[in-house]
Amino acid sequence: MSVTQIDIDDDALDHVMALSQARTKKEAVNLALRFYAEKQERAARIARHDAAMVAAMRREWDELEPLDIDAAHARHIENAQRLGFRGTTASHLSGTGAQVLAERRGQAGTAGREPGQDA
Repeated sequence: MSVTQIDIDDDALDHVMALSQARTKKEAVNLALRFYAEKQERAARIARHDAAMVAAMRREWDELEPLDIDAAHARHIENAQRLGFRGTTASHLSGTGAQVLAERRGQAGTAGREPGQDA
């Protein structure tokens, strides 16, 4: 542990101490630093997971006939729900799938769409 002299926002420090029930300023600052680092690491893991899911969907959809893309998207949402993803995560997966679906349809032209249906 190193000794560092810094200026700290007293209101923010008081708030952290009250929320965390830290007994010292040092304990509150160290807790806040660890909390911030853990949140950033978690966000990075989620981003990597999302990127891997999008890549997997793209690989699967590249192998499908254009008419099968909607069924594949529905399967991904059903699988997410079956695995316990609920609420925001399931909606995010749906949105991610819709993004890939739109990109795929853009590559496929009008294949798989009803006459007059927009991309």
